Amino acid sequence: MIGWWIAGGVVLLIAPFAYVALRRMFRDITTERALELFHLQREMLEAKFLELGRSLDHPKGLVWADGDFEGEARFARHRRTGELVAFVDATIYFALPESAPSDPQQPVGSRRQSTAIFLYKHGHWGTLGRSLFDMTPEEALEQYRADYEPILATEQHV
Repeated sequence: MIGWWIAGGVVLLIAPFAYVALRRMFRDITTERALELFHLQREMLEAKFLELGRSLDHPKGLVWADGDFEGEARFARHRRTGELVAFVDATIYFALPESAPSDPQQPVGSRRQSTAIFLYKHGHWGTLGRSLFDMTPEEALEQYRADYEPILATEQHV
């Protein structure tokens, strides 16, 4: 009878550690799969980013004409929610709307360096067309380090 009590006590002591280990393992598998999905869907996500970005209001009445994406994505995890985010280096090209009168002082064809933001929620990558202008992905991670924990470069290679 005492043997059962000891076994039960051991199980109760081990259970929290096993739970934490299993949870961490599941999170690592989920992260690996999410990074793999991002790489597979990147082209489609970038097109969606540009489509949504064009529909947003922009300063000085400019519209997004196009965009270029460069380099590897930088991934991070939100410290509070655990959600993944991808930061991608982008150059956004602006133009005057077709309906706008020509203004010789307004720069036509201007471009801005930015970081495109992609979110991983409920097993799917998506975007809201939001961008951090005048900021590289590394600068974005530094700026928001209180909110986001970078995923190490060794974890990023899938």
